[in-house]
Amino acid sequence: MQESSKRYEIFGGSDAPEPEAPADAREILRSLLLASEDKHFVFLFGSPASGKTAVLGGLLQAMQRPEVPGKLYVHGAGNGYFRDGAALWGRIREAFGRQAFPPRTEAGKTIQLQAQYVPTDGSLPLNLIFLEMAGEDLREVMITDAGGKALPFHILQFLKIPRLKISFLVMTAWSDAARDDETIDDFLSFLNEEAPHLIDNRFILLITKWDTKPKSSGSIDDFVRANMPSTYSKLAAARNVIQPFSIGEVVSIKDAGEDIIASFDYASSQRLFRRIYETFTGVPSEAPTAAWWQFWK
Repeated sequence: MQESSKRYEIFGGSDAPEPEAPADAREILRSLLLASEDKHFVFLFGSPASGKTAVLGGLLQAMQRPEVPGKLYVHGAGNGYFRDGAALWGRIREAFGRQAFPPRTEAGKTIQLQAQYVPTDGSLPLNLIFLEMAGEDLREVMITDAGGKALPFHILQFLKIPRLKISFLVMTAWSDAARDDETIDDFLSFLNEEAPHLIDNRFILLITKWDTKPKSSGSIDDFVRANMPSTYSKLAAARNVIQPFSIGEVVSIKDAGEDIIASFDYASSQRLFRRIYETFTGVPSEAPTAAWWQFWK
């Protein structure tokens, strides 16, 4: 076998057949390792049309507000490694400027969007890489009547390198929670089998469109326990987070042909970012007495 056609040799896990790596896989992985130095990855997981791009855009936009005690920079200058991420941010920003939702991510590739957050209070700066990919590609992890399935190489490469510092942002709309329980459960089982070094990392389960849910007496934990029992049984640990989220007030206008974001809920996005910051730095997201975990030094 020629060198260029070998599979990526860092792959571990089970003996199941792995997705075919591209001919330039080694160069792709070298570039990834170089670009990932001193950076922290946030892996966005959700079904098609679950709102991953909108949530990512909401985070970036909200953390550039005047009330935030820090500065957020989106990188990707010129023709560099993170240029696709910068282009994605441009599309999101243009859509938000029209109070519209950003276009969905195309299948077949993973976009790496790099952002650096620099607090103004002397706290630790944080270099982040958000991994954005199409929900159609992520659904490849689902078990079918033909048996188990795998993720494509452009996604799997991030899960097979133990040195990468990864946290998972898993999302579903409250109205789709019961339907998405199987998809998320299959993904968690896949990680446990194929990337067991990641299963104890922090997972943030985001229940979106929470502001549109009919009021009830139960907590969000009660909601997930009742509607997503398989997911809850795996994520109900102190290190993980279950959190509601709202992009803002969304209005459906028939003549416009698309939903309009009448107003943005910046506070919801800022709370989520604080959780991400806490995950990688160990700095509590709430009061100093709150429980906190630091997964990586």
